[in-house]
Amino acid sequence: EDAEKTIKKVQKDFKTQEKKITKISNNKTLAKYRLNNFYAGINYTIPGSGFIDFHDDKLFVLSARGILGFSNNFDEEIVFKQIKNNLNDFLGLEQFYKYNWFSFKDLLIHNNTIFVSFTEEIKENCWNTSIVFGELNYDEVKFSKLFSNDDCIHSKDNIDKEFNAHQSGGRMISFDDKHVLLSIGDYRSRYLAQDINSINGKLIKINLKNGKY
Repeated sequence: EDAEKTIKKVQKDFKTQEKKITKISNNKTLAKYRLNNFYAGINYTIPGSGFIDFHDDKLFVLSARGILGFSNNFDEEIVFKQIKNNLNDFLGLEQFYKYNWFSFKDLLIHNNTIFVSFTEEIKENCWNTSIVFGELNYDEVKFSKLFSNDDCIHSKDNIDKEFNAHQSGGRMISFDDKHVLLSIGDYRSRYLAQDINSINGKLIKINLKNGKY
């Protein structure tokens, strides 16, 4: 985590270290690139985890800890220009050190807007899945909260006596120009999936104008 914090602070570009070509069916080939600059994973610290999306023929990548970059170069190596951002105002080292599975969960670019979902500490040791958004800019993106819910699941004191943020959801898909879909897990409080009054264990549709669902 500290290594990624340093990369963000100095705004250093980062690149892939290795390209491997594999032949697949129908006379096609698959190019596999190895990226060594993400130092923290969602499950284990190694290997690092991240998310990708495409926009205007550019490849965007987001690390589980908030490094954001883009590239329009797909040669022997891919060089990503880092985009300055304030994502760690919403999820930072204080949360990362509590457990490795608290992280940014997905990246979506739609209508020149960039959306990032993440596990939010609503109050101390009480979590749920939220979204921030910002106008796409190749130098700096200022994120603001789009969606958050006051209901949260306590990591140490809940009905099921079990907690796992791997079951937090976070997948985003654009539904139309006014809405985005978000999956929200139950954080292993499985009964919430059957509770119609809970957002957990659900797929919800969020209004991009007011954040309502």
